[in-house]
Amino acid sequence: MTEQELHSSIDGLFAYDTGSLDSGIHDKQLKAEVVRRLSDMSQDELRLFLGRHAREYYLTEEKLAQGYGLEDALEFHDWVKENLLD
Repeated sequence: MTEQELHSSIDGLFAYDTGSLDSGIHDKQLKAEVVRRLSDMSQDELRLFLGRHAREYYLTEEKLAQGYGLEDALEFHDWVKENLLD
């Protein structure tokens, strides 16, 4: 799984878990793979990866113009802590 595939997988899993049942991804095996990939990262790698994810998916100028914002990044943060990290 490439870094971009990991980002896309996380985005889809998050979407499903937060109510976007049509556009999200419900796949327990994929979620397990994502958890494994994240757990294999050092703390610094994980911090940088998740920071890039939040920035690119919620905080770019384009995403802000689409209505995303800090509240979405915070919701993502909470979801990651509850669902993907040990």
